[in-house]
Amino acid sequence: MKSTAPCATRSGPDRRHLRIACPSDDLDAFLVLYCDGLETDIIGHVSDHDGFHGQIFGTPNAPYNVEFTKSALRVGRAPTHENVAVFHLPDPNAWVTAVARIQTVGFDPAHHIIL
Repeated sequence: MKSTAPCATRSGPDRRHLRIACPSDDLDAFLVLYCDGLETDIIGHVSDHDGFHGQIFGTPNAPYNVEFTKSALRVGRAPTHENVAVFHLPDPNAWVTAVARIQTVGFDPAHHIIL
């Protein structure tokens, strides 16, 4: 299938924004990882939206944010180790600092650096 949509860079009021929403059984762990480890902000929350509660994490002016939700249903662990979120930090020094921060708060980051 071929797209007929133009592939231009968008800005202004038509700028696109991506939100990834994931269910979780442990919202507190994501609070620690995203706020303390990745230094994002809580930019919103979900409170009893069709039985879901959650937090939305992001940074100012970023074209994306991540939402973690919890409901009465247990979702369990990710089905494979390949279910990951990848954050690329172009500055190697920023990457080293972020890895140390993530480890300090008790998480094991992927150890891949792309130069």
